[in-house]
Amino acid sequence: MKAVQIVKPNQLEVIDVEKPVIDPKNNVLVKMTAAGICGSDVGIYHGTNAAATYPRIIGHEMVGVVAEVGDNVSSLKIGDRIIINQVTSCGHCYPCSKNRGNVCDNLKVRGVHIDGGYREYIAVPESDCYLLPDSLSDQDAVMIEPTTIAIQSCTRAELEKDDASYLWCWRTWKLNFKNCTYNLRPYHCSRYYG
Repeated sequence: MKAVQIVKPNQLEVIDVEKPVIDPKNNVLVKMTAAGICGSDVGIYHGTNAAATYPRIIGHEMVGVVAEVGDNVSSLKIGDRIIINQVTSCGHCYPCSKNRGNVCDNLKVRGVHIDGGYREYIAVPESDCYLLPDSLSDQDAVMIEPTTIAIQSCTRAELEKDDASYLWCWRTWKLNFKNCTYNLRPYHCSRYYG
């Protein structure tokens, strides 16, 4: 199958790789239908993302369709549309014991530390898969991960009515932040672009 790999900074190649096989841990095979291009991917390409390891199949904003499930899968079936969690956690460290896998001591991000979704198929654990509603297109679903960051920013800022916010970011972030702040009534955010 085909995959997009950054071999080293400034060297991107379309490569042939083996189609993954499900196992007891990575028990869901997903046919990829969409993956976002993030600033992180651009940084990996240019060699400015300090967390990246090479060579790396990029892509951490991943949407696909379940193509195969293992015997131990209970919540998914073939044909389900899903988004895949980009963060992998060990499940055993202190943060994981407190249900904080997002700050796992052994955290790895698909597409940064381990291979990501710029390939035809990926095998992942059932617990990393989230069902998508039919009303959301694959292309829009790719924006869930960046949108969660915008929402988290609004939450951490503890915005209140008539607060102003300053936003310095790329266009998609502006759109996500705008949507997030407009939907978090009664908050009001002014946007300044410099």
